[in-house]
Amino acid sequence: MLSPNHFRMMRQVRPRSALRDAYDMLIRPAPHKWGFLGLAATLTGLVVFGFVQDSKWEKPYKREIVYVNDWRLDRSDAEITAQQKVDEAEKLERLKKINAEKEKRRREWQKIDDGLSRFGL
Repeated sequence: MLSPNHFRMMRQVRPRSALRDAYDMLIRPAPHKWGFLGLAATLTGLVVFGFVQDSKWEKPYKREIVYVNDWRLDRSDAEITAQQKVDEAEKLERLKKINAEKEKRRREWQKIDDGLSRFGL
C-alpha cells in the first residue's frame, strides 16, 4: 500500500527538474563530476560488454560418425560369442583410457586443492 509520503516524493520528481539537472551538469560542470561520469560510463559499458560476450558462447561443432556392423543372418552361436569377446576387450580398453584421463584430471585438481589448502582456503 502506498502511503501519502510516496505521492509527495513523486510530486517532487519532474521531467523538467531532471532536464535542468542535466543541463547544469553539462553547462557548468565541476571537474570532479566528469571523473565520476567517466567512471560510471566505463563500469556500465564493461558490464554490458560482459553480458554481450557471454551470450555469444557457441558450442564447437563436433562431427560424430556412427558405424553400424552388418551381420549375416546365418551366423553360428560360436561366431556371435567370439565377436562379443572381441567387443568386450575393446570396450575394456576404452574404459581404461577414460579412467586414466579421469585420474589424471583428479590428480591435477588435487594438486590445486592442496596448494589452496596451504593458504587456508
